[in-house]
Amino acid sequence: MKRLSTAAMSLLSAATTAMAGPGMWVPLFIDDNIDNMVAEGLTLTADQIYDANNSSLKDAVMIFGGGCTGEMVSDRGLILTNYHCGEGAVSSLSSPQTDYMAHGFTARDEADELPCAGLQVRHLVRMEDVSDQVKSLSDTVAVNSVVRNAEEGDKYEAEVEEMFHGNQHILMVYEVFRDVRLVVAPPQALGRFGGETDNWVWPRHTADFTLFRVYAGADNKPADYSPDNKPYRPARHLKTNIAGVREGDFAMVMGFPGSTDQYLTATAIEALRSYVWPSVVSLRQAEMTALEKRMKRDRKTAIDYSAHYSSIANGKKRTAGEIDCTARANTVGVMRAQQARFRQDAQMDSILGKIDDIFSPQYTSNMLTLRLAQDTWSGSRTLRLAYKFAKELDKEKPNFETLDNLATDFFAHSDAKTEQRTLAAALEELRRIGAADLPKEILLTAPAKLSRQVTKGVFGSHGKLQKAMSDPDAKKIILSDPATRLALALIGTRHDKTVANQSASNALHNLKAAYAKRLSQIRPDSLLAPDANFTMRIAYGRVEAPRTGIENIDRHFTTARGILAKNATGNPDFALPDSLKTMLGGGYGRWADADGQLHTCFVGSIHTTGGNSGSPTLNSRGELIGLNFDRIWNGIASDYRFDAERSRNISVDIRYVLFVIDIVCHGGHIVSQFDIVNTPSR
Repeated sequence: MKRLSTAAMSLLSAATTAMAGPGMWVPLFIDDNIDNMVAEGLTLTADQIYDANNSSLKDAVMIFGGGCTGEMVSDRGLILTNYHCGEGAVSSLSSPQTDYMAHGFTARDEADELPCAGLQVRHLVRMEDVSDQVKSLSDTVAVNSVVRNAEEGDKYEAEVEEMFHGNQHILMVYEVFRDVRLVVAPPQALGRFGGETDNWVWPRHTADFTLFRVYAGADNKPADYSPDNKPYRPARHLKTNIAGVREGDFAMVMGFPGSTDQYLTATAIEALRSYVWPSVVSLRQAEMTALEKRMKRDRKTAIDYSAHYSSIANGKKRTAGEIDCTARANTVGVMRAQQARFRQDAQMDSILGKIDDIFSPQYTSNMLTLRLAQDTWSGSRTLRLAYKFAKELDKEKPNFETLDNLATDFFAHSDAKTEQRTLAAALEELRRIGAADLPKEILLTAPAKLSRQVTKGVFGSHGKLQKAMSDPDAKKIILSDPATRLALALIGTRHDKTVANQSASNALHNLKAAYAKRLSQIRPDSLLAPDANFTMRIAYGRVEAPRTGIENIDRHFTTARGILAKNATGNPDFALPDSLKTMLGGGYGRWADADGQLHTCFVGSIHTTGGNSGSPTLNSRGELIGLNFDRIWNGIASDYRFDAERSRNISVDIRYVLFVIDIVCHGGHIVSQFDIVNTPSR
């Protein structure tokens, strides 16, 4: 890893946002951090955190699904993650007759666990610095050679990832487990307690967890689902510590953070917050409003669209929070003033100036159109299905079994009227925004008419789609359908705007690389962390309340009393059945804190982002004390600038997780499979 002095780090965090606080560190190079981590309170060695040849913490932390983290908590494959990460699987397994969303689910034994079709868990086998072999990701021959050798046929999946925007290249080698089964899901009233009212907010009281089990073949290797598979035996699982946390305790998060952009300038942030983000928020809000109306009509629609709605709502509120947070903290002003001092270095002044120049009105306009096209497409499940069909049918040998499975799953969990109303709301909002470069279908056709055309064509019902697919001209019929045409037009717009910005985007990528390289030259004796890119990282800090000056926010933990207090407000996001209120009112048993209360969540000064959802929050001995699931509103813009006073991650206290499994879900037999210890970390 490159090194920077402490003085430069201070200037860097404020002036350039390249890194603040401990950062998100690549485990392969944890030796560079270990002395500082030990000084902060860690009692582990570097090899106990990451070791490619022996079991270490990295073997207990895995990619869950397509964008979350999960952790092994038993020697029989139990994997814990967030409720919002497992919600899609729970929703797919639910119906009005078996409503696991409302009532929760607890497997009586392993035979009772529910297979989750399509759900995967990826175990990081090893990381390797391949910078000498790979000079650029555009060098496809070198990249393919490295990947092919690492995959050993079809034994592993491998990919090469950039660090420091191309200054370094790391090979990631994974095992992919394809048999994952639901073990415990809390009632949604607890798993999503607070809804959108509390999303990205502190204080928080959400039981944001689900519990699954990973299965493997007889050789303990990945295998397709089979009733003959056995629970996976991980090389390492986490001990679960129920001693509780105290303010000031060392804590770290290990997981797969998705994306940060710490190398942007004040000018770039201002362009995003003033021009791009507000329109993204309004489009997502229009989709949410339409979905809410439909989901209130019947329980099946509410179940089927729960995870879809949550995804849209989460992104919308996050972006709104970034607008608000950067305004409250005067992020742009602070960055601009401090960057002026940093530009005393002539080479850095040139680099920062060129980054500023890239964010021209045309570049920003293209970014907005690209984002609107993407979000309109992703906000419509019909358009996403149509696009998948178009891609598959365009192959020389389409897989019709795959298409049939996609269609069966879609129509089992969708509603044509909901699809039509949601798309119409999005199209209407696009017209209000007035983005002129969107597809002509959107600009020339009334939103209600276009949305009806999309949802009444061949993708309007399973029968229509099956009839079209059985026709000799199936490909022609599908590709000429209004849904397919609109889906391809939106994806085409996204592509066109990407191409229009390509030259500038390439320049920006190179400037960020030059930025990181110059920093390493200026201060060679301190650490510099790369941006997150959904590769395994370690971030560390302390259990620590934010320092905002707001009394009800500046506390480091919450209790079940807060759940009942919120419930008493009458806000539907805090609704609870009487049975849950009784359970939360007392009788916490071994899960109570020393103060007699049931602690629900806590915050820490640890740099996290999307992808860290479900990551384990660990104490100084690497024991599980919580489950990371969110950040606080006052520090929500930490993807661009980590504010040590305000930026905090939120974890659900592991004792609350175990209380819900044990008392609420009647899963004492499952709690017994956890490796529980009760030793204070200091």
